[in-house]
Amino acid sequence: MNFFYNLLAYGTLPFAVGRIIYKSFKLPSYRERIYERFGVVKFPQLKRSIWLHAVSVGEVQAALPICFKLREKFPEIPIVITTTTPTGSNIVQKNLRPNMYHSYLPYDVNKFVTKFIDHVNPVCFIVMETEIWPNLFCNLYKNNVPIVIANGRISPSSYKNYLKIKFFMSKILNKCSYILVQNEEYAKRFIDIGAPEKKVRVFGNIKFDIPVPEDKIQSGKELKEKYFGKYKILIGASTHGEEEKTLLDIYSNLIKKNDKLKLILVPRHPERFNLVYDLCKSYGFNVHRRSYSLVPEGNFDVYLGDSMGEMMMYYAMSDVAFVGGSLEKIGGHNVLEPASIGVPVVIGPNYFNFQEIIDVFKKNNAIVVAKDKFELEKEILNLLENKDKRTNIRNNAKKVLDKNKGALSKTLDVVSSILDKRI
Repeated sequence: MNFFYNLLAYGTLPFAVGRIIYKSFKLPSYRERIYERFGVVKFPQLKRSIWLHAVSVGEVQAALPICFKLREKFPEIPIVITTTTPTGSNIVQKNLRPNMYHSYLPYDVNKFVTKFIDHVNPVCFIVMETEIWPNLFCNLYKNNVPIVIANGRISPSSYKNYLKIKFFMSKILNKCSYILVQNEEYAKRFIDIGAPEKKVRVFGNIKFDIPVPEDKIQSGKELKEKYFGKYKILIGASTHGEEEKTLLDIYSNLIKKNDKLKLILVPRHPERFNLVYDLCKSYGFNVHRRSYSLVPEGNFDVYLGDSMGEMMMYYAMSDVAFVGGSLEKIGGHNVLEPASIGVPVVIGPNYFNFQEIIDVFKKNNAIVVAKDKFELEKEILNLLENKDKRTNIRNNAKKVLDKNKGALSKTLDVVSSILDKRI
């Protein structure tokens, strides 16, 4: 099986490179630092390191608190963070501290993986959620590097696929030291595909331990107070495709009833910033682009959040948040960010990426879920006009967050116990 996997890894390499090049036509940053995907690293060779891998934005946001806590406890050990996407890379680079390094994860080809491992010399490898790479895991295991899957989850589709190759997955998962998962269902799925039961622990979801960046929150509140004091603010965050059009249609209808309303739009992908700007202009709206200046000049209808790493600031400016990826079949995005700073959240019907979190929120009346774009407009209007409802949802969300915190400290205890024995 290892032979066939390696044959497949080499055989699909041209397609993987082609995919990067294809994506780079829309987002040029995909072709930047492409050499890193082949295990070539520009930062100095490290004698030892703590290595964390987080695929993209959501995983990075869960990984960064772990990084910062480990940096406090083990300041002498460099921390290496790898990502797969440019958006994840962007956030990591903005949060790097002294003795922290970043690279893209190399393709799962033996030659590239071993080159990277030899360069960073990890004493522990932490991978967020469900990034199971056979060559990477095997080479780490050969080098006696403990492997920790943190905040583990397996989607239904991945579960079905992994079950088909359980005999292979079992060998890979046996190389892990710990598999720390979000809930009992994920624990069952990991065990079903071959993970040793004794290595699987249910710790909860690290994302509930979301850090609140006080500087961003303060900036957002100051902007709101100084420039939008008399307005209600609706934010469309992490939006995709038709979601901007839907929100602009809704906004057009709402301002006919209430002209004391402003819209913040923050598309999920940077390559769509210009497209969304043109879309807003096609509606006849005056648009202020964050990339031009933080503070809006003159009158505007839509504030386009075409920047990275400032979502919490945008949320702090807002009265109601629509979190995107939920009207389209994307699976939704992180609702915990707006909830953590007291912004009531409304989403569409597609939230399978955050199923467990949304289920808990729904059960506790801490979120509004609209079944389609028509209901979305009614729910947004209801939230904007009903202060008591906003307050109830805000308070309920705070209770949910407070009740579900703790996964971060448990994860840190496990990783620290490994590091204490190895340094």
